[in-house]
Amino acid sequence: MNESQVFLSKILSPEDALKRGQCLPFALLRTFSAMSLGPTPETLPDTEEILEARFFSRDEEIRLFRDDGILKAVSLRETPDARVLKNEYEIGNQALGKSLTVREILDFDEDGQAYIALSRLSDWKGAQ
Repeated sequence: MNESQVFLSKILSPEDALKRGQCLPFALLRTFSAMSLGPTPETLPDTEEILEARFFSRDEEIRLFRDDGILKAVSLRETPDARVLKNEYEIGNQALGKSLTVREILDFDEDGQAYIALSRLSDWKGAQ
């Protein structure tokens, strides 16, 4: 496990990431033919179709992404002592839900200047 002062990341195989991702409550899925955001679906697209997948909860995000055409995956969590900014954004498309919450984990450089070390999805609210 790669450990920073403010977040933990672990490289996963795409198959393990999909299996673990199905245990998280929400997903943003982008494939060659569609995009969806909301509760994690029971059936996921084939790995050949996935451009990006982000499965998320309050505590963790499982992210799949293409790097030079190869599907890669990582698990992301912040450490207990991390400084976190939490922002809720309204979604302009009601078919995708009401809002999306993003957690931005702060770190500091050698001069003491704060910067965002990691941004990850953490919550979703459906249209009401």
